[in-house]
Amino acid sequence: MANDEKITLGKGGALPNTALKKDKQAFYVIGLPASGKSEVAGLLSDNYGAIILDSDYAKRKFPEYQAECGATIVHEESSMVVFGGKEPYASEDSLLKYAVQNDFNIVIPKIGDVSSKVLALAKSLQRAKYEVHLVLVRLDREIAVRRAFTRFSKTGRYVPLSLIFDVYAND
Repeated sequence: MANDEKITLGKGGALPNTALKKDKQAFYVIGLPASGKSEVAGLLSDNYGAIILDSDYAKRKFPEYQAECGATIVHEESSMVVFGGKEPYASEDSLLKYAVQNDFNIVIPKIGDVSSKVLALAKSLQRAKYEVHLVLVRLDREIAVRRAFTRFSKTGRYVPLSLIFDVYAND
């Protein structure tokens, strides 16, 4: 889907616009909020027949997402749907579990600000015999802030701008 803001229940989402492939390729796409990770993820997904594992896509499938602050309301649930949960939900199915059990290529767009989490997921995928590719979408934080503000103005989807400067800064 050209515009991920249009993803809703039954329309758009994790699957590529091409046939799914089972080559055990994983693309871990990291970068600041509003840096263009979703666009890069979409291109990788279509070129490699990969499922996009993005909790932001899953959020749009929940009716509560439409409410004010809806993205925050469904944050935990959408992450569990895509990546699985902790106890007592650890045994529940997730999109990640489904993709790995079926050897599907995957794309994982994340901020990637916690290196230990990036490494843990990459090592977990390597143990499942995946070839893991790390892709950095680099964008100056000032440009990312402007893009995040523009996105908020158009869509109402808000990322606290202080997070980009103070937490995810790239200087």
